Amino acid sequence: MGLISRDRMCDRTVRASFSNGNIICSQLVKIIVGQTKTEFFIHKSLLLPAEFFKRALDGNEWAEKEDNTVTLPEMTAEIFAIYAKWMYTSIIHSKNVTSGLGRMGGAGLIKNVDQESEEWYRLACCYALGSFLQDMQFLDTVIDACAELILEQNALNASFIATVCEHSSANSRHRLLMMHFAAYCTRYVHHTDALSKDFLTKVFEHMRKQVDNPHCFFTPKSVLCRSNPCKYHDHGQSYRCYKTEIRRLSRYYLEKDQ
Repeated sequence: MGLISRDRMCDRTVRASFSNGNIICSQLVKIIVGQTKTEFFIHKSLLLPAEFFKRALDGNEWAEKEDNTVTLPEMTAEIFAIYAKWMYTSIIHSKNVTSGLGRMGGAGLIKNVDQESEEWYRLACCYALGSFLQDMQFLDTVIDACAELILEQNALNASFIATVCEHSSANSRHRLLMMHFAAYCTRYVHHTDALSKDFLTKVFEHMRKQVDNPHCFFTPKSVLCRSNPCKYHDHGQSYRCYKTEIRRLSRYYLEKDQ
């Protein structure tokens, strides 16, 4: 029996350098979410990169600092669970659970528009949550999850675009990505009545540039520009990209809590 060739092996490894990685050794924080008062227990060091939790747990004016408990009555447990999983895995768990053959004959793909809308709704809620918590790394991850979904469906959801526009600044790169996808790459934009006149005007301006320069052909992959993974991220210079800091543990906070 011969050896397994390298090209048949999975590219992703489960092994890493002995000296790499951070140990999660900070205190646990209890977070009570929604009207159901669902409780989550998350390490403090994972919460502190979000400005909201940093103020709540380290600020002098917050009572939560005393008992390490934060209450989020306006949030939903389902969406916060996605955020909680992301803090430990750097993955957005927003996909629908499907079985059998989906669209285009692929196993486990989304079967209909209703199921597609469910995931778009989750991503929109995640974006709103990230904006409220002021967690730039989470917002960038949600935008990348949106880009993956666009590549799968070749379609945009206008309700998601409206959420991004509502919770981002006029010069946001997240908003720019929505404009570029709407103008250049997608065959469909569902629920366009949710889009503002200002957004549609700017989309048409981008489309006019495409008409004026017909030799410049855009595809979803070319818009994403894999050579510059931060092209549409909003983290700026103040935060590290989540892709270079897969586990969002800050050594400063780890040492501080010990």
